[in-house]
Amino acid sequence: MVYTAVFLLASAISLAQALSFYTRHQMIECGSRINTEGSYRLPKHERCSIKVEVPENTAVQITASGRDFKCRRHLNDLMVISTETKLPSFPCLDRVGAAVFTGVDKEYVINTRDLPAGTHIGISYYSTNFECGDSVPFDVAGIPLTLSYKNAENGNCVLVLPGRARAVIDKVEGAEVCLQFSQGLRLGDFSLRSERVCHRSEGSSPLSYDVFCSIGILSAESASDATIHFRIEAPTPEQLDSYRIESFACSSRFID
Repeated sequence: MVYTAVFLLASAISLAQALSFYTRHQMIECGSRINTEGSYRLPKHERCSIKVEVPENTAVQITASGRDFKCRRHLNDLMVISTETKLPSFPCLDRVGAAVFTGVDKEYVINTRDLPAGTHIGISYYSTNFECGDSVPFDVAGIPLTLSYKNAENGNCVLVLPGRARAVIDKVEGAEVCLQFSQGLRLGDFSLRSERVCHRSEGSSPLSYDVFCSIGILSAESASDATIHFRIEAPTPEQLDSYRIESFACSSRFID
């Protein structure tokens, strides 16, 4: 009797888990418009188009995945088009498994063709404007970003950066800002630090820093309010190999 009860309980749990897998994905019809985050299960159609709205000062990440979906089999069957630039993007061209696309235009159209049953589209939104104390996710790599520095509120401003990536300061608007990068294995344990460099609103060249450790910090200080325009660059395979070698020093040496 006890074994029967245990078996029935285990069966009920397995069924609930299976049902939860399917209910996590909302059903969506071709021609629909998406403006909220979520996972949307595509209907089985030869061709399907879906529009995705992007709020102001926001980046959208569009993913396509599923049990039978593999990018290497659908290189040209998934296309994302910006309604602003009309430029198409094929998220599967440089990938093998799931497809990933990130953009900042106001609206995109997802066109699919002959994708396997059960394929779902994931929609995630990320802010492109950051404030002191925020953390920058790796997902916004390649997207123009800003850091708003409010001197009256902050004094010294700290921004958490993702590891295994390059941070690039493109320009500064407003007052001169002095910047320093740090990195290490965890928050509060930063054994590597860069020089402190003061960046002016005019005449300064872009400044880049490789965060090859697990986590990085950008420290900014200014006498007045300023806006820092920056971006995160994903490493190339060659850079990633270099990061792996450099990471052995993450807990043992300083950078002057």
